Amino acid sequence: MRRPGFIQGRASLASRCTLAVGGDADYLARASSVDQARDALEWARVQGHPLTILGGGSNCLVADEGLDGLVLQFLPAQRRTLERHGDRVHIGVAAGHDWDRLVDWSVKHGLCGLECLSGIPGLVGAAPMQNIGAYGQQLDNVLEAVTVLDVATGQEERINRDELGLGYRTSHLKTEWAGRFLVLEVEMILRMGAPESPRYGQLQDALSGAREPDLAQVRDAVLKLRRSKSMVYDRKDPNHRSAGSFFMNPRLLDDDLIALEEKLVEQGIDSEALPRYPDGDRWKVPAAWLIEAAGFKKGLERGPVGLSSNHSLALINRGRAQAQDLVNLAREIHQGVAERLGVRLWPEPVFLGFSDSVRELLEANK
Repeated sequence: MRRPGFIQGRASLASRCTLAVGGDADYLARASSVDQARDALEWARVQGHPLTILGGGSNCLVADEGLDGLVLQFLPAQRRTLERHGDRVHIGVAAGHDWDRLVDWSVKHGLCGLECLSGIPGLVGAAPMQNIGAYGQQLDNVLEAVTVLDVATGQEERINRDELGLGYRTSHLKTEWAGRFLVLEVEMILRMGAPESPRYGQLQDALSGAREPDLAQVRDAVLKLRRSKSMVYDRKDPNHRSAGSFFMNPRLLDDDLIALEEKLVEQGIDSEALPRYPDGDRWKVPAAWLIEAAGFKKGLERGPVGLSSNHSLALINRGRAQAQDLVNLAREIHQGVAERLGVRLWPEPVFLGFSDSVRELLEANK
């Protein structure tokens, strides 16, 4: 089988990922239709090439050795209205649609449910994989279903939200189904009307001057907060080469929280200063606070890598870094927090092309 014309050989991945590190892909297919995606998958199968699915490159770390086989990106970006029932609008958005452009569209059309997710980089297709969330909203609040392409059979399948195993920054698409499906479309049900009152403290403070903030005001406030933390992708920002939050916020049981408080006292830190938020039967603790309490401050430099000067949770490529430099810094932080505070941090980005060098990070909470 001849290689389809839209598949290119030896393609840079560093230029397609916000961390700007990593080697090349043997082959890159940027599919502009479902038929092209099927052709690419069939070609890879016949040639015996391993497959990697890549979204917008904003939440991954690619190994310096690059990726063997075929890397597939799905580009369609259509948006359609499926149904309207009263104030509810059921939409379907193709996986290649830019996420923040979707949020902007929803706000301009008076649709609630995505406004606090403004400024998150990446494509719509990756949103259900991570169950993205910010400032008191999560995708699973509005997600209805995803349409996927089964990589092995080439068949389309619609999977309802209840089957996706959605959790804090995770889903079956990210874990046990990783590499099994290509997301084609994401369905959401949004609500027309005024936004709910903000639940996140920083956002409440940012909107304190607005008695009943509208959607546009909420979006503007979120974007300002994210910019202040260098969490909006901006090439003019020296912190822009990052994957956003590198570690997830730990969710601790009561006994683990008590043990953490004891560790803080041992370190001479007031345990009452520890932020903690009830989350079901657990307590969510900010990873950024733990990182700083363990001695890793904003603006930390380790040669070509470091921590953002505006947010200790963002590992950055300061220029000319290698992927291994970032792994080394992540390991240093992971081990430092574990040794000093007794908490293991779980990385949020997807590691592509690595093996044993990141195993201890990937298995941090197993």
